[in-house]
Amino acid sequence: MNSSSEAAVRLRGLDEIRRDIDQVDAELLELIRNRTRLARLAADTKRASGRALCDNRREAEVVRRAADRARELGVDAERVRDLFWRLIDLSHATV
Repeated sequence: MNSSSEAAVRLRGLDEIRRDIDQVDAELLELIRNRTRLARLAADTKRASGRALCDNRREAEVVRRAADRARELGVDAERVRDLFWRLIDLSHATV
């Protein structure tokens, strides 16, 4: 195989990987949409029962659990922690 055909194989492989990444991104967005919808439902339930909307202990628990799971999976736990705080912030902004 000459260098141009090797480059074409590598590029085709890269294109396939990028398509897979795009698919995962689309799935992540669906999950974020679902998480946000559930956060709105939780907020509605809290309002109806007179509970405070913000539960700092629960939020910290969610973030801690995500970071622990990230460590188990070999993913950077601090970055996952930051990501989950941002997801919680997104939920706050939508309720």
